[in-house]
Amino acid sequence: MRHARVKLEGRGCYHVVSRIVDRNFRLTDAEKEIFRKMMRKAEAFSGVKILTYALMSNHFHLLVEVPEKQDVNEDELVRRMRILYGQARVADTLRQWDEWRSMGQARLVDEEQVRLRARMGDISAFMKTLKQRYSVSYNARHKRRGTLWEERFKSVLVEGREQAKATVAAYIDLNPVRAKVVSDPKEYRWSGYGEACGGGRVAREGLAQVHESRHLEVSSTEVHRHKTGHKRGQAAAEVVRLDWRRVGARYRVLLYVAGEEKREA
Repeated sequence: MRHARVKLEGRGCYHVVSRIVDRNFRLTDAEKEIFRKMMRKAEAFSGVKILTYALMSNHFHLLVEVPEKQDVNEDELVRRMRILYGQARVADTLRQWDEWRSMGQARLVDEEQVRLRARMGDISAFMKTLKQRYSVSYNARHKRRGTLWEERFKSVLVEGREQAKATVAAYIDLNPVRAKVVSDPKEYRWSGYGEACGGGRVAREGLAQVHESRHLEVSSTEVHRHKTGHKRGQAAAEVVRLDWRRVGARYRVLLYVAGEEKREA
């Protein structure tokens, strides 16, 4: 019997796992790279933040944070669509919208935009977008038909304080170590920690978010000189930047403490 999926209304953090059908080892290194790119596009479209991940040969783990529902205006909607679907397809969509509006059928535009917005800020919609798009891509490349994934993805609601998220994040990033693929998690390219150690900005931001507000460092005051004519001293602002050295060092301790604790549990 299928059980209802546990989801919070609004913001929530989830550990998600999905497996290849029959547990076949289909995700080669090249396929993992394709999947990762699609994953990042789905993330940008949906607004669901990937805190960390591990792409293995026959399954993947994600730690994601779903934000509070936000108002997405048309400009922001179109920006996200371009990331997911590409410039050409979105250009066709915009022409169709203009045509509908010129014909007095603006309600058709509104209805389509409602459907697109409904796919944002929702863990199930995010996973459906990611898995379906990758399945179609994979089957086309390998001249294959049929389902690629086991029927449902598994998700666990991660509740509690920062330590709960950190423990699950560390457990996920240690997957390739436990599988004896690498001896050090930073050596595995297809994980949040590995991507972050390789300089990936989005991956670093995800791991920083695991630690919530304690991942930022305020630099010295910078003076912004604009073409509007602001001179030194007229437009001063504090610049907040990610301190990856501090985040990375702290997270590495978690990898060998919290991650191992979760495995034993």
